Amino acid sequence: MNQQKQIFFAFALYHDDNNGYFPVGKDEDDDISWDDLLGAYDGRNLTETDMNASSFQEDDNLNKAYELYQCPANIQYFDGKRVLKSYSVSRHFNNDRSVLGVMSFTNHDGDTSTPKVAWSLKLTEINKPSRFISMTEFQNQWNQLGNGGTQGTFTLGYITEKYGPTNADSTHGLDGGIKGFFPHDPKNYKLNYLHGDGHVSTRSFPNTLSHPERFFDGNNYPNQYIIDTAWNAAEE
Repeated sequence: MNQQKQIFFAFALYHDDNNGYFPVGKDEDDDISWDDLLGAYDGRNLTETDMNASSFQEDDNLNKAYELYQCPANIQYFDGKRVLKSYSVSRHFNNDRSVLGVMSFTNHDGDTSTPKVAWSLKLTEINKPSRFISMTEFQNQWNQLGNGGTQGTFTLGYITEKYGPTNADSTHGLDGGIKGFFPHDPKNYKLNYLHGDGHVSTRSFPNTLSHPERFFDGNNYPNQYIIDTAWNAAEE
């Protein structure tokens, strides 16, 4: 929890310098990640060259503060020294703005031949800061510190499809399955959540959903089910 609270302060400093917006790279192919953009505020003092690196190594001198992005309970691993990041932000967006996560990549012009451009949430768009979940634990082996684009972000549908009891052990056994993804309680699926007002809560992941059966059945979680949940900044 302490790490998430410290990351909240880095977010707050970034908000002050960027008109209240959350950090995001320019498009889905950008090497600069949201955590790279916090590198000027979290003690790492990253340069643009540092941020353009695809990922960080555990023995990288530029990466002395990487522990900030790792939950002490994390038991995931990666073959090599790339730094696994415990925390992630949601990637949700509806053109009618009925669903707003922390960031997303969209093709507003419908041109699928170009990379999807980045969109990020502004603080004034959060209707219920004490309820909105701005960051949680996403302890997947591909969530690596410094990976840009969609790496280091998630959709609820990815978690319900890949880390519910139906599929996790068979599809993600090499990186811990349920036990690795839910290290605090793999039976009750508990995670820590950073909210829009800076407080951190702990609860079972399916209890954050309006349709928890989709988690237990291993089904996708479409935007219409996100509308009335704490994952939606636009929740009325």
